[in-house]
Amino acid sequence: WTYLDARSVESYMHLVIPYIPRWKSLRIEFQHYAPYLLSAALLACCAADEAVQAEMLENISLVHPQNDDSQEFFLFNGYAPRLRSVTLQGVRLAWTPSLFGNLSVLDYTHHGFTSGQDAFFELFGMLKVSSNLQELRLAFPPYAYRNLHFPDSEVPPKASIHLDKLQRLTLFVGADDIPSALLQLVSRLHMRDLRSLSLLATPPSLGPPQHRHYREFLKNLPPPFPRLRTFFKALPRLAQLSHFRIEHSWCDPSFVLGLLEFHVPQLKHLALASTHITDSFLWALGEKLRGRHYYVGHLDMQKQVPGVWHNGPVTLSTLET
Repeated sequence: WTYLDARSVESYMHLVIPYIPRWKSLRIEFQHYAPYLLSAALLACCAADEAVQAEMLENISLVHPQNDDSQEFFLFNGYAPRLRSVTLQGVRLAWTPSLFGNLSVLDYTHHGFTSGQDAFFELFGMLKVSSNLQELRLAFPPYAYRNLHFPDSEVPPKASIHLDKLQRLTLFVGADDIPSALLQLVSRLHMRDLRSLSLLATPPSLGPPQHRHYREFLKNLPPPFPRLRTFFKALPRLAQLSHFRIEHSWCDPSFVLGLLEFHVPQLKHLALASTHITDSFLWALGEKLRGRHYYVGHLDMQKQVPGVWHNGPVTLSTLET
């Protein structure tokens, strides 16, 4: 892989910019650091000119994990009517309806320039614009620059986002705990037709082969996320969910068993991948799954789990796999 600096990138882009109206896809990926790489690659696409409007563009992938340029890029003079799929990592874009209002697929890794309430406000605005998504992946890597602030940003207390077409949702957390921005966002989402949910996290390091004794390995095992109970309360009941995957620091026994009992009545496929799975966990899981076909209408779910809206008769389907 050739090392590129900003001047080289700018010269390459100069060759292809005249053909923007004919582009069907755009993929730019930098896995190394150099100053102003994104500016060199994207500034020519940000002119206030009809010549840079992307009439045929269907998908964009912009990846630069080591980017330290926090500026926001307004692409293609705000015009890309056929754009349906976007992958972003380390990049900030002006999220306008004219560009992103018709997206079907979004794979978004948070850039880390904002955190907490500011990050929540940013993500809320993005999903409000892209409410027609069918597939969404949100990733939160461990780094955070925290040098951008939106002092006047505010989301009304009762404001929510209806993702009525969303079928598949993947949430990845690479940090030691679930970010507060994700907790706030999940509590505002309505996903009435969601069929697949994956909760992913960074796998533990196994270390050298000679140090892989099980007891030694357990000493270095990262614990489940401390905010799992908060996430449990924030997550809405997913009445249509059929496929569920839970990995690593998400895989706490009480969290998983609580989800099976209250949140996913139509679940058919469950995948667990974690070193937190013990004999006692598997025993409790078996007991929980064995009883899923029973009528549980006697449970007062408002009392059992604060924040769960459903209160009344529930029939839980049995798993196929």
